Amino acid sequence: STIEPPLILDQVLMIFREGGTSTDNWQQSFKEFHQARCQVFQPEGIEQMRELRDTYLHFAKVWIYRKVLSPNSFLPVKGVTQ
Repeated sequence: STIEPPLILDQVLMIFREGGTSTDNWQQSFKEFHQARCQVFQPEGIEQMRELRDTYLHFAKVWIYRKVLSPNSFLPVKGVTQ
């Protein structure tokens, strides 16, 4: 937040399960989060390049985990039958 410091809690408020919207549409969430950060922080020059670099690096790490390393990466794709 650019308005208030973060509030740190001692308890868990929400547990996200695998298979929800954020899991199924994770690529879209990266795009939307990057757009939101650019709208709020309005990076320019080197900061804009760092924002883009950081977004791509994080995307690559998540993609590698989800598509290659995750135990679920070898499961059949939803809706596809063999």
